[in-house]
Amino acid sequence: MCSRDRGIIDLNDIQKSITTDTRVLVTSFVQFATGFRQDLAALGRLCRERNLLFVVDATQGMGVFPIDVVNCGIDFLVFSVYKWAQAGYGVGGL
Repeated sequence: MCSRDRGIIDLNDIQKSITTDTRVLVTSFVQFATGFRQDLAALGRLCRERNLLFVVDATQGMGVFPIDVVNCGIDFLVFSVYKWAQAGYGVGGL
């Protein structure tokens, strides 16, 4: 999905791109080029409404911004720890 001119991926655009074949929604929590942060709670609600698995790549925000996996309805949180967690390359979490 393409972002808008300000680097924002709009929730309405995401909703419009979901089809009857969609089973999983995957997003990056923080967009590396712009710093835009997804509203994970809103996306989690959308996933629950549409019965989708919700996968979040948190590499760009893990260790800087709190992430409430339960409250946001995240099924899988994945991240590399070479950014803000400062654990070096080759380590990650799921």
